Amino acid sequence: MMMKLVAVALLLLCSSVLAQQTVVLDGDDWLVTNGSGVNLPAVVPGQIHLDLLRAGVIGEPYDGFNVDELRWVAMASWTYSKTFDATSLLKFDTVQLVSMGIDTIATVFVNGHQVWSVDNM
Repeated sequence: MMMKLVAVALLLLCSSVLAQQTVVLDGDDWLVTNGSGVNLPAVVPGQIHLDLLRAGVIGEPYDGFNVDELRWVAMASWTYSKTFDATSLLKFDTVQLVSMGIDTIATVFVNGHQVWSVDNM
């Protein structure tokens, strides 16, 4: 299954009458992209400035006048995506997507279907 989102940390909680399973989706195996050709590895939980800094795309945001020069980062739309195997979850009656915090504005898609949106946490 493919999940595209801007997120801090997500969990899939699955339950049926007899069992429960938790799949933690955080880690360093995410990808972040935008419409301007940026395509790089990402870490969730985290934030775009840290991912861009790690990849060498930007300098330290709080050094000198960098905060002004990096306004484009806040103005861009960022997509965080992760591929994971959800086959083991199909046996459950209920699957819940739980976030420990999504900052600002985000829309969450699973396999191309919008399942969630937030506006200012």
